[in-house]
Amino acid sequence: MSAEMISASAGILLSLMFSYIPGLSDWFSALDGVHKRLVMLAALILVVGGMLALSCLGQPQVAGATLPACSQDLLESECNLVVLNESQCSVSVFVDGQEAFAVRAGSDGTLDDIGPGRHVLEAIDPQGRLVQRRVIELATGEDFYWTLEHC
Repeated sequence: MSAEMISASAGILLSLMFSYIPGLSDWFSALDGVHKRLVMLAALILVVGGMLALSCLGQPQVAGATLPACSQDLLESECNLVVLNESQCSVSVFVDGQEAFAVRAGSDGTLDDIGPGRHVLEAIDPQGRLVQRRVIELATGEDFYWTLEHC
């Protein structure tokens, strides 16, 4: 079930609740049009917030309906390094003086969560020669893509 379908179902369910539940329907029908729309908006926001909270807490389904996944992009605060090695030789990538990973010629590699701040990146060929050195400054949640074209 898609997020749109869940939202539409929630809207229909809320409309039926405000129309047919005793007490709630009397209270809701006494409101003017603007206040009715505001109440429906607030109720939909609560439903969507509840769905997001359940999804983020690891509850993937409620009443047989699959909830939209807790978006990592929404909560993303880590900094990733992606190295695209378009050169003809394999390289070892060092981050702040520590070997992080190796990248074969014509492939790519990723280092998850190197953290925000200043970093020194170095690409070293198999003979131990420095191919390229970069000094970067990452903000929280910022990723860095480094393309190596020559070795």
